[in-house]
Amino acid sequence: MEKRGKGKWAMSMVGIGLILVFLTGSLPVWAKEVKLGVFGDVTGPIAFTAQQFWKGYSDYFKWMEKYDSIPGVTINILMEDTGYDPKRYLPVLKKFETAGISAGYIMGTMGTMTMNDELRRLKIPCVSEGSGFPPAIEPPGYIFLLRPLYPDVLTAGCIYFMDLWKKAGHKEKPKVITITWDTPYGRAHIELGEPWAAKYGFEVLPAQLFAGQPSDLSTQLLRAKSLGADLIFSNILEGHFAVLLKDAKRLGLQGKMQFCGGSECRGAEVVKLAGDAAEGAWSVNHFADWSETKNKGIQLGMQMQKEFRGGIDYQTQYLMGVIPARITAEAIRYAAKTFGPDHVNKETIHKALTTVQKIDMLGLTPDASFSPTERRPFKYLNVSKCVNGVWVKEKYGIEVPWLKPESK
Repeated sequence: MEKRGKGKWAMSMVGIGLILVFLTGSLPVWAKEVKLGVFGDVTGPIAFTAQQFWKGYSDYFKWMEKYDSIPGVTINILMEDTGYDPKRYLPVLKKFETAGISAGYIMGTMGTMTMNDELRRLKIPCVSEGSGFPPAIEPPGYIFLLRPLYPDVLTAGCIYFMDLWKKAGHKEKPKVITITWDTPYGRAHIELGEPWAAKYGFEVLPAQLFAGQPSDLSTQLLRAKSLGADLIFSNILEGHFAVLLKDAKRLGLQGKMQFCGGSECRGAEVVKLAGDAAEGAWSVNHFADWSETKNKGIQLGMQMQKEFRGGIDYQTQYLMGVIPARITAEAIRYAAKTFGPDHVNKETIHKALTTVQKIDMLGLTPDASFSPTERRPFKYLNVSKCVNGVWVKEKYGIEVPWLKPESK
């Protein structure tokens, strides 16, 4: 009886298949499920930033499924809260490995540092925001960065500042000082970036560090003033930068120093928190500003927010979440086209990332290109400036030196 039951079920499936052939002229195609694991630091010290990453990342895959799907492939996103806590990443990675993920997304330097070795062992490719751990770029690595390393963020600010300094007719060396968060992320530009700045012609002043989420950075700012700093660089988050700018305004330092942060220092949240103290501040970043409304990537971001969020929210980090989604999706698309949808897995996605010549980033960033020996996608960064409460293009396409530790 049991065999007869199975036979009836099999015959019915054949019958359904024949009906589909009759109606559509082809056999039904069963889509291959590809699982992606997101290490989501949506609580903890970078929670606000990570929550915006997640919105942009998840919205892109919703948009892609609706408007630009990959034939023969369905994508299933698994997300776990890792809280920017080094104790959480490896247990979540083990959970994802058991679930059979083919690729992943890491939201910060802490995750990059913690999982680099294990990802190499498991051979699971992950894209990562966390550019504060240079060993991750050493091939054959499985972490693919979404921008140059953080030392190059400092170099971009220095290159542009030096250009303005010389055009203004100054003959003496400009002075640069770091005021930053005392974490691996916050300090990540110092070891490689500051020696480069000294060689480039800056006088490099002693770095001023702070812990946690400070309510007052007067001590660090007054130290910078006493040392005669011209350029203040900070690899910090939105709330940190807002405190720094408000205190600078209160102390009368605006206009006497140029304040410059990284990608996380740009966007609506900084202006919301700092008010007019944000005017004139710089941010070094790897992607276009929301104000670039003719940019295809920005137009896509606006379209997605209107459709999936009910309106436009000009948070910079939303766009940062779109970037890893785009890179991952196009690697999956390339793997499906090259090896067949049934063969999309961690091996073929890694092969796609290291062999595809160019990933069209829709103008949101420069086109991305990795290789068997390179884990950084491009070597150009932008400087944006806050003008009348809006972040606008100041100088785009600054070629950076791609700093990395000397080979041992």
